[in-house]
Amino acid sequence: MRRHHPLRRRLAVVFAVAVAALSGAVTVQAPAHAIPPGCGWSLYYEIDANQNILVHNYLACENGDITPMLASIQRYVSPGVWTTVASGHGTVVYYCDGHAYNVYRAAGDEFANTCG
Repeated sequence: MRRHHPLRRRLAVVFAVAVAALSGAVTVQAPAHAIPPGCGWSLYYEIDANQNILVHNYLACENGDITPMLASIQRYVSPGVWTTVASGHGTVVYYCDGHAYNVYRAAGDEFANTCG
């Protein structure tokens, strides 16, 4: 019997929700290149209980294939200047090292977080 990795199961659920949302005429910003038929993007960020920032970026397909895509987290420095604090493929984490108010951007969104 084939066991499914917990991340794969979680992404399958996210993909199912994304497909349901798209069929309900919700507009989702797609990447610049074409998405293969039967596939969808799972791109979002979250902040955990320790104020760490996590970004998830995967291409999930109905056939079960899940491909980690490029993800990054940037911190605002000054007008027009952002610095990348974490990057990679799939799930990327920026571990907080303080409680300073900062502005970040990830997954196409800007947000404030008390993270040093």
